[in-house]
Order: sequence, then structure tokens, then C-alpha cells
Amino acid sequence: DLDLLFVGSTVIETRSLSLPHPRMHERGFVLVPLNEVCKEWIHPLLHRTVNQLVEAWEMSRNPDDRVTHIELRGEQKRGVR
Repeated sequence: DLDLLFVGSTVIETRSLSLPHPRMHERGFVLVPLNEVCKEWIHPLLHRTVNQLVEAWEMSRNPDDRVTHIELRGEQKRGVR
């Protein structure tokens, strides 16, 4: 399984491909490393830099199980594709 996160500022929404990844902003295991290599990339739909997305993610973290909680909430809210 390979998840594409983004390709520049391209926005694609088809049955088999969504760019940027629709839940990347909810996943610390994606955002934290991404912030180390391209913190100034701007999400074309959210209009936030990766650094700003990390800050927002950190503010929303559940102290018990932060990343898992955010993923489950996002998947339940959006459904499985």
C-alpha cells in the first residue's frame, strides 16, 4: 500500500485518488516527519503550511492516545474509502 500525500499544489479527487491526502492533516506520524523536510509547503485546500498543520494537530491531541484517537475520529467522520 502506498499513500501519496501531495504533488505540489495539485488537487485531484477521483474514486481511486485524492490529492492532497484527505487525512494527512490529522496524522502526526505524517505531519511531524514532513515538517522536517518541507515545513513551508502550503496545503492547497486548507491554505496552511505543514508547520501550521503540525501546530494545529498538536493543539488537538488527546493526551491518552493522540494519533490513534485522531485517526479513528477522522475515519468515522468521513467513512472508509
